Amino acid sequence: MKNVFACLVHEKPDVIRDMVCNLRYLDPPSHILLYNNSGDASFLEDHRFLGDSHILIYPEPKRQPLHTLHGYMIDCMRWVCDKADFDTITNVDSDQLLLRPGYTERLGQIMTQHPNMGMLRSSSVTLGWPSDGNSSVIPLGFTSEAAVINYPQLTALDELKAWAPFLKKFANDSGYRFSGLSHFPRWSFWPATVFRRRGAKAILHLLDSNIYLRALIGRSQIFATEEIIFPTLVSLLGLDLVQTPFDETCLRFRTEYSVDILKESLHLPNRFWMHPVPRDMNDPLRTRLREHHRQYQQD
Repeated sequence: MKNVFACLVHEKPDVIRDMVCNLRYLDPPSHILLYNNSGDASFLEDHRFLGDSHILIYPEPKRQPLHTLHGYMIDCMRWVCDKADFDTITNVDSDQLLLRPGYTERLGQIMTQHPNMGMLRSSSVTLGWPSDGNSSVIPLGFTSEAAVINYPQLTALDELKAWAPFLKKFANDSGYRFSGLSHFPRWSFWPATVFRRRGAKAILHLLDSNIYLRALIGRSQIFATEEIIFPTLVSLLGLDLVQTPFDETCLRFRTEYSVDILKESLHLPNRFWMHPVPRDMNDPLRTRLREHHRQYQQD
C-alpha cells in the first residue's frame, strides 16, 4: 500500500517543516508532494527538505487562486501518475496535521473493503460550511444526498444550466449506472480527501478527452471548485464515492479546538486528522502534538 500526501503550501516555511515532520514521523511509508503556491520560486529551497527521498517537490507549479484549487490537484495527479508508483493520493491542507500513526494501513483496509472505490469522501454534509438548511433549492427531478445543501453546492447549482449538456451525455450510456444529471453536484470537504489511483487516472482521461468539460471548469465560478468537481466526476465515471469511516470530529471548516479536545483525540484510535491547526509554531495545539510525539524525532 503506497500513499502520497499532496500538500499545497504558500507561507511560513517553519510551519511547512512542522507539517512535513508530522507526516514523516506518523506515516513514514508515505511520500509527500509539496506544491509551491507562494509565487516565490525559491520558497521550498530548504536544505532540510533535501536528501529525503520521501519528500518530493512539484517541479513547475502554477499559482492557484483561493477557493479554486482543482488545478493543483490535477497537476499532482498527472505528475504522480507519470512519475510514481502509488495506490492513493491524500490531500493535506497546510493547516492540517496527523494525530496518530497507522493511517496508510487503515487506508489499505478501506480500499480492500471497497474494490470499486474511486475517491474517499467526507461523511458529513457540511463539516462546518455555511448552508441555508433548505432542501428546496434542489430542482425537481434531481436528487440530493442530504437535506442540507452547503454553500459550494449552492454555487454549483447556479451553474446547472451550463453543466447540463455535459451531464446529459452520461444519461443513456450503458457504461454508466445513473442519469448524469443525478450526479450534480456531489461534494466532499477538501482536507483529507483521498483519490485512489484508478480514480485519478479516470479523471485525467476524462479531462484530456473532453474539451467541453475543460472549458466548463475553466470558466466556472463554483466556490471551492475542488470540493465539487472531483466527486462529481468520480461519480459520473461509475466509480464509488466511499464515505470515510474515519472520525471527522476534528476535521472542520474554520473551527477552533481546545487543547483538551486534542488530548481527548489522541486517545481515540479512529480519529486521524485535525484541521484547522493555526499556522503558528507556538500555537498550543502544535506544541502539544509535538510533545506527545517526541518532537517528531525518529529513533
